[in-house]
Amino acid sequence: MVKTAEAPLRIKLIPFWYGHGRYSVWHHNPDGTRVAVPYGTVIGDSVDIDPKAKIGKNVTLGDHAIIGKKAIVGDGCILGRRVLLGDYSELGEKVELAERVRILQYSSIGDKSQLGFGCEVGESCNISYQVVLGDHCVIQNGASIGSSSRLEEGARILTGVKLPWLSLIEPNATITVKRARQLNEQNNP
Repeated sequence: MVKTAEAPLRIKLIPFWYGHGRYSVWHHNPDGTRVAVPYGTVIGDSVDIDPKAKIGKNVTLGDHAIIGKKAIVGDGCILGRRVLLGDYSELGEKVELAERVRILQYSSIGDKSQLGFGCEVGESCNISYQVVLGDHCVIQNGASIGSSSRLEEGARILTGVKLPWLSLIEPNATITVKRARQLNEQNNP
């Protein structure tokens, strides 16, 4: 019997296409589902990403983060430990979320914004670009914060308030609709 040399086993790795023309890798959720994430994404322990969510490139997701259904995380975002990004919510590019930030469904955070430890953003909120929220700020449902605004530690924005751009809110202040109108009149005489 003549022995023939067996051909070596060849494995061809085929990267798959994802999003805006970038190659991706698989992330395995704790429940066994798989999600495509771009190269350069750093993912902590026990991170749960909904399979319909979109993750940008060069994103960092801290331990135990949860990304909801059809949520969008822009390029270069940094999410701390135990962050919750609700269903249909969106983060712009280079957004930084500290630990234990909660963003509920249908909310939007603009580019280069920063949210401090323990901030809570209610449903259907709109936070424009370059907004800074101090630790433990609360933005209630339907509120809107203008660009380049700064809210100091513990500030509360009540339901339906629309803050103008360049607003500066003192520590532990509560902003009502009436107070927001006064700020609007001061900024736009």
